[in-house]
Amino acid sequence: MWTCFTCPMPAPTEGESCQDTSQTCDYAGETCDCNNPPGPSNTQWRCYTCPAQEPMDDTDCSDTDAECSYGNTECECDDTQGPGGSWDCATCPATKPMNGDMCDDTGNFCSYSDGGCWCSFQSNTWQCQ
Repeated sequence: MWTCFTCPMPAPTEGESCQDTSQTCDYAGETCDCNNPPGPSNTQWRCYTCPAQEPMDDTDCSDTDAECSYGNTECECDDTQGPGGSWDCATCPATKPMNGDMCDDTGNFCSYSDGGCWCSFQSNTWQCQ
């Protein structure tokens, strides 16, 4: 089921309360996600700035969980290495895969005009909306 929403204007303030954790809004030079931080706090906006150019895979980054798109490539600042993080970049298929097609880069999410696909950790297959 699709959920539609309107992004707030102007861009929300970091930490401001929000309702829908599926909400991601792009503003000039900044992206804001509605997320549920660890601990007892309520959902809130988290905003970050993506590098102007696609970062190299496995290079250092400081804004963990930032998700940035560069054409068919999606990069996330992943903090699994301890303090700080490193860029984890994956190139999405040019056309939307079929639900259940095999994929190699688990955890990768790709957006398409008619929905998105997630490369499942459990099955190494595309799970598409």
